[in-house]
Amino acid sequence: LPMNFALIASMSRSTEGMLEFAGWSVIILCMSLIIFSYLRRRSDLITAWNCVLFGCTINIGVGCLEAVDRTESFYQRYISFNFPDADYRDALTRNLVFLATMFVMYYGIKLFRKFGHNRFQVCPEWSGTMFVWVISICSVFMLCVSFISIPFFKEVVFNLAQKAAVFAGVFSFYAWYRNRSSVPMLFLSIAILGVAALFCIKVSPGRRLLLTVFAAAPFVAYWLKWRYSNPVRVLLLSSLAGATIALGGLSYAIIRHFDTHGNRFQRSERTISNIIPRLGEINMAGIQAQLDGWKHLLAQANYEYALLTKRIVDSGTAEVHTLNSLHFLSCYAIPRRMWEDKPVTIALDLPRRYLKLLQPSVWGVGPAGHSYYEGGYLALFAYAGVLVFIVRLIDEPLLREPNNPFFIATLVASFSYLINIIRGDFGTHYAELFECFLFAILLNWSARLFTAHRKLAFSKPGQLRAKLAHPN
Repeated sequence: LPMNFALIASMSRSTEGMLEFAGWSVIILCMSLIIFSYLRRRSDLITAWNCVLFGCTINIGVGCLEAVDRTESFYQRYISFNFPDADYRDALTRNLVFLATMFVMYYGIKLFRKFGHNRFQVCPEWSGTMFVWVISICSVFMLCVSFISIPFFKEVVFNLAQKAAVFAGVFSFYAWYRNRSSVPMLFLSIAILGVAALFCIKVSPGRRLLLTVFAAAPFVAYWLKWRYSNPVRVLLLSSLAGATIALGGLSYAIIRHFDTHGNRFQRSERTISNIIPRLGEINMAGIQAQLDGWKHLLAQANYEYALLTKRIVDSGTAEVHTLNSLHFLSCYAIPRRMWEDKPVTIALDLPRRYLKLLQPSVWGVGPAGHSYYEGGYLALFAYAGVLVFIVRLIDEPLLREPNNPFFIATLVASFSYLINIIRGDFGTHYAELFECFLFAILLNWSARLFTAHRKLAFSKPGQLRAKLAHPN
């Protein structure tokens, strides 16, 4: 039977004040780095690094505010969410150490920048043949989801098909945006984006995959045209686009579990015919209800889940698994059928194995939670380094060749994972990000077999192309 735990404010005033001060400080710091660096033309606006900074704003900054102003949770029936002040201070310290380490590695270590700048030097030239080929390959992956049932291959195709939907949307909008006077290409772009969105709804109840398709248009527009315009105007346009994407995510959140019929233990098949009748349930009241709990909507209780991780480790219920996320990533391609004891991420293990909750859940425990479960501060340093490495792999080639559709599509496919990786799980998000690279590389190699390709122009690492004239 469920245990009823009262939500008692066990946090002292001093700890509340410390968390609120730290939360707003992180929010102001990260948003200032994004906005003022762009307004001063020291960086671009839509980059992998700024996605990570925005993720820190949400999951560390707003996470502190949510820890102070906790909302009632379904899981309070089963678990006590009361923690001593010392635990909150310790979790905050670990999150800030992770943030500081990330800053040092990004701004202070040039090795990551040089390595990222020298990757992906050969790319197909844009042509109608290349466009048709890319859309065809993406379509094949999306269609194969329904037909391939062979173990291992089924999972591989399913994961890559999600990236294929995003790449198809990016390439279609890119093709139209290069020639905005083409009405047929406009309708083709709308059709492909619509199919990609419906595919995302069919294969996943999650919001992130659908949001990546929504982001295709503003990301392409920014890298092809907006970045060469007045920064204030671009900032306003980007904010409007971001608000529109967020509104789409909030609307979908109301009906995204349409396959459960009110019971998450019994799911039916996700089909387009099932979701169409539910579209009428989208209303402003449902959106407003989500906005009323904006702190939990953004941070998703990652502080509380981090402290639950600390509790189960300190009590001996769970052992420390040093760098478990990297172990999970290193053997990610090995089917679990072949290795039953294959590492499992803490996001799955915490609610299901250790807390034994029957309700299906995946919990993000943030940097602090990972450090408790995966080896202390060593895990924080390692995961900050891996994240900066990935960011440089995405941003540096794009800065070198800002109108390259492969690089833009990789950024679009990655952006939601870059924002949410700070909340966790690191292992799962690292795997998703590397799948984005894998799919981009497969497309690149295959397109080079049929189309002309060239070695990209060289420029110094980190050179800001926004100061240059618009390319012909």
